[in-house]
Amino acid sequence: MTQTRSTLPEYFEKGLDNVFSIGVNQYEGEYKQLAKVTTSSKASENYNNVHGFGLISEKPENVQAESDVLKVGHRRTIVNKTYSLTTSVSQEAVDDELYGVIKDIPLGLSESLNHTLEVHAASAYNNAFDAAFADVDGQPLISATHTFAPGGATYSNTLGVDADCSFTSFDALSVQIANAQDINGKRRVLKKSKLIVSPTFERVAKEIMDSSLKPGTNNNDINVFNSNKTDIVVSHYLTTPDYWFIVCSEGMRDTAPIVCQKREGQRMRRWYDEHAQAEKFGITFRNAVGITDPSLIYGSR
Repeated sequence: MTQTRSTLPEYFEKGLDNVFSIGVNQYEGEYKQLAKVTTSSKASENYNNVHGFGLISEKPENVQAESDVLKVGHRRTIVNKTYSLTTSVSQEAVDDELYGVIKDIPLGLSESLNHTLEVHAASAYNNAFDAAFADVDGQPLISATHTFAPGGATYSNTLGVDADCSFTSFDALSVQIANAQDINGKRRVLKKSKLIVSPTFERVAKEIMDSSLKPGTNNNDINVFNSNKTDIVVSHYLTTPDYWFIVCSEGMRDTAPIVCQKREGQRMRRWYDEHAQAEKFGITFRNAVGITDPSLIYGSR
C-alpha cells in the first residue's frame, strides 16, 4: 500500500504544535543477553558437542588397560532466514509533507528490525516448554528427558515440580545445577551466569540476588546467593510472565544454550518507482536463532 496525502492528511497542514515523528524506540539490546551473537558466513551453521571420557579404572598387573572413545553429541543445524519490509510514499506526499515524518522512515524501519531481533531471541524462551518446538533430541528447550547424544542416558534441566521464581525454587534449581553430570557420569562444573525473568518477577529476582539477609523470613539467616551473585536479565519480550531461566557457563568452553547467528546485517534501500510515481523504502537482514546446548540452561514456570 502506498502512503498518500489522504492517508497522512495532518502532516500537510501548517499549525501542528507537537509532531511525534518516528524514532528508534527500543530496550537496549536485550537479545544480546538472551542469546550469544555470532557471525555466520554460510547459508546454515552446524553445531555439535564432543564429549570426553569416563573415569579411569585401576589396571591390574599384566592385564590390558580398558579403552574408551569420544562420544559424539547431537548435531544441530541452524538455517539462516531472510527478513524484509518495504513501504512506499507517493511523490506528491514526499513533496508536500511539512514536518519531516517521511525523511524519518528509515529510522522507523530500523526500529522494526531491532524489535524483530528481540522477538526472535525471546522466542526460544517463549517456546521453551512447548513440545511443538522440539530440539533434535525430540524435547523442547526445557525438559526432564533430554539426551546428550542419540540413544544416550537422559538428563533434566527443570524442577521435578514446576514453580514460579522464588528464593526456594531458585535454591532448588541451584542444587540441581551443582549436581549436574556429563554423559559419562562425571560431575560438571557449571556456573550460574544469568537469571532471566519477566518484568513481573524483577522484584523477586532482585530480592534473591541483592538482599543481604534471606528474603521473606523474620530470621537473620544470611542470603547465600548475595555473595556470589548471578546477573539478572529482565526480558520485556517474554510472553508468559512466570517463565524463568538460569543460564550457565562451563569453564573455558565458549558455548551458550542459544545463539543468534547474523548472516547479513541491516541493508537499507531507497529507490524511485517510475511506474507508480512513488518513493520506496526497504530494509532487509538475514539471521537465525536456535538451540545449541540445552544442558547449559535450566528453567521452570
